[in-house]
Amino acid sequence: MKKFGKRDIDASDIIDSEYTINRFENLIEEGHFFDILVGTDEKYRFVDVIGYGSYFRRFSDAKYLLHHYIFPMYLLGQKEIKEMTEENIIMLSKSNVPICFFQSISFVFEFLSLEEDYILPFTIDVYKIAEIINSRADEVKKLAEKADNSEFFPFANEHSARDGYFYWLEHFLNLMNERINNKLGHE
Repeated sequence: MKKFGKRDIDASDIIDSEYTINRFENLIEEGHFFDILVGTDEKYRFVDVIGYGSYFRRFSDAKYLLHHYIFPMYLLGQKEIKEMTEENIIMLSKSNVPICFFQSISFVFEFLSLEEDYILPFTIDVYKIAEIINSRADEVKKLAEKADNSEFFPFANEHSARDGYFYWLEHFLNLMNERINNKLGHE
């Protein structure tokens, strides 16, 4: 049953060329799903350069991947992508690499955000992953304070890449937790 104001995500949400879709599928077949979710290496990166535009262009865009690749692929019959997605986001949340940890927050946040506007073809246990993230946030922040500056290149802004990372980490942590609290309050 459709909820008022929401629309289904369907296979027509794949907006990219056949080449890009084949690239996505080939990278998954080659065992690079985790690398796609991170996207710091250009050959695994997926960002929207045409539609709404990805805010960060130096790593994969979680919303773009979910909406235009992961969900449509699931609907086209690749049901194993649901389990792969959850397992890899959990791996991201357990990583000591700053960008990986950030991406776990980004994916949880985007699942919660997309749920507000769409009837999703599948969900993951965002509460379980958020619990891992929140339990590790201070530890990862301490590790990030000691990490090489090159780890933070994707977050370069008018200050420093490291400052940019901490700004966005806090921002997305707060947004993710706010969404979770709002969702729990409405259930």
